[in-house]
Order: sequence, then C-alpha cells, then structure tokens
Amino acid sequence: MDELKRIAFTAPFQYEEAVRYTGTLRNVGIYVSVLYVIAIFSIKLVMTRFKPFQLTAALNFWNTWLAVFSVLGSFFTSVALFSEIYNRGFVASYTKIGDFFEGTS
Repeated sequence: MDELKRIAFTAPFQYEEAVRYTGTLRNVGIYVSVLYVIAIFSIKLVMTRFKPFQLTAALNFWNTWLAVFSVLGSFFTSVALFSEIYNRGFVASYTKIGDFFEGTS
C-alpha cells in the first residue's frame, strides 16, 4: 500500500513506474476476480431459500446515481476524445498516450 501511495502522489507522475507496479498486482487481481465470481454465485444459490428484500427505494436511488454518473462520464470523455481527434487526428486518438500521464497526479 505504501508503494501505491508513493506512486499516486509523486509529482510529476511516473508512468513507467506505475506500469511496473500494476504488473506486480496482475496475479492478485486474477485470484480476487475468481473468488468474487464464486462468492456471487454461491450467495445467489443460498438466497433462493429466503424471501426477497424490499429494495425499491434503494434501487431507484442506485439507478438514478448510476445514470447521472454515466451521463457525466460520457460528457467528459467525449469532450476529451473530440479534442484529441481535432488537435492530433483520429489515428492518434487511439494510438498515442498523449499528455494524459504527464503533470501532477
């Protein structure tokens, strides 16, 4: 965790060092993902014996928040993408890293 904090808060951001660090976490991510899938399907199987919860208000809140988050994410991503296409061209928009990883974290 200390290494993650050091990489995240170093100015300017060290892209190569971050790539190296995330490479060391690859196997951990795979194990956690497999355990997550097993847990979800196990919980689903166990919950078939119980009465469903009444979560209408919570689900409405969750869906509203997710919709707002998605709209904002789409807006900001679109602005950045179209700016990149306008300034550097279409091919550069998906082949070059650009200045995204430069500057402060």
